[in-house]
Amino acid sequence: MMRARRIRGALRTATLAVVAAISACGPSRAQFAGLRAGMDKAQVVALLGEPSSRYPAIAASPDGPAREERWQFGDNLSSLATSATFADQDAPDNVWVVYFGLDGCVSRWRPPEWER
Repeated sequence: MMRARRIRGALRTATLAVVAAISACGPSRAQFAGLRAGMDKAQVVALLGEPSSRYPAIAASPDGPAREERWQFGDNLSSLATSATFADQDAPDNVWVVYFGLDGCVSRWRPPEWER
């Protein structure tokens, strides 16, 4: 009984640590402030680090409009699941987002809702 309780406690602690680490990932406000339209992907990685998720551009179709390639920063488990399920939708409001035009350069970006 005590051993099972300790194992559950350890698993709970490990789960919370993973969730905290994932949600803490992402650029700082100061790093994000350095973002400029026209930057290429290598420059974005140098400034902000690797994104937590990437979504390719989607061509226009009868079912919906075209969507630019986007990189998300600071995803948590919830935003990753939402984006994976609804990849043709816009990014969740709780992540940093960088959009790339057809030329592969930054066209626009959006901070998370709590930063606006």
